[in-house]
Amino acid sequence: FAVRDEIRRVGGVVVKFLESNDYFLQHVAIVARRPPTRARNERLKIIEAMSALERDARWRLTTAVERMLQGERDWETLTRGIDHNSAIVVARLLEHLEDSQLRDPVRPSFAEASFRRTWGYFFEGIAYLATHRDA
Repeated sequence: FAVRDEIRRVGGVVVKFLESNDYFLQHVAIVARRPPTRARNERLKIIEAMSALERDARWRLTTAVERMLQGERDWETLTRGIDHNSAIVVARLLEHLEDSQLRDPVRPSFAEASFRRTWGYFFEGIAYLATHRDA
């Protein structure tokens, strides 16, 4: 699945979401690489964010992201039964998971500060999607 080609083809709201939330998606991928015991609070925050995205923008990412956080990496398994835009976001997350250049911050305090900084932007993105559902 060529994510970049598909993003260009689809355009619109999914591109805006990915552009404005890519740092957050990178953080999700970093957390998904960590052992579950190390990142429990962050995992809960991520699921909360995905639930808000489902509720407000009607994208279906919660189950796929929960599975990723548990170690699932198969795109077809993760995207079964979800809409096209959500599948593109899942594919982008999988790209980040495979990106060897994406490093986990050494200092946990830095990671937490980075996560908090992107949190507000992520929810601004959800608000945008909620008003542009049919785009």
